[in-house]
Amino acid sequence: MKSLKIKNKKVLIIILVVCVIVLLSIIKFAFSNSETGKYGNRLDSIKNVKVSNKEKDSIKEAIEKEAKASDCSVNVQGKIINVIFTISDDGTVDEAKAISGKILEKLSDDIKSLYDVQVFVRKKDAKDSTDFPMIGYKNTKNNKFVW
Repeated sequence: MKSLKIKNKKVLIIILVVCVIVLLSIIKFAFSNSETGKYGNRLDSIKNVKVSNKEKDSIKEAIEKEAKASDCSVNVQGKIINVIFTISDDGTVDEAKAISGKILEKLSDDIKSLYDVQVFVRKKDAKDSTDFPMIGYKNTKNNKFVW
């Protein structure tokens, strides 16, 4: 009877040790990439091609230079350039698209090939508008916005 209890304890200890090893392996596997950051290594390609403050300012100036556009902001998050601006109440969809084209004119080919560009166009008084807000997107493989 004593030998049966001793064998059961040995088996129980062996099973417990195996479970702990398996659990630690799963935890290590699940959290092994936590040191690489939020985006992992997907942003390694943009280390040499950054969007400078000068380029952001030139986009902002080009948009705000247009008579019907105002309140422009340019932000870069990861590999996406976000541009938000407001168009006047008498502005049309075609005018908003034309103004958005100024963004691509201000970006170098290197930036356009590595970064996606999103444009958010809102209207000052969009209560009656069904066309605004509108969003345009340019992928790295395209050379114009898709609306």
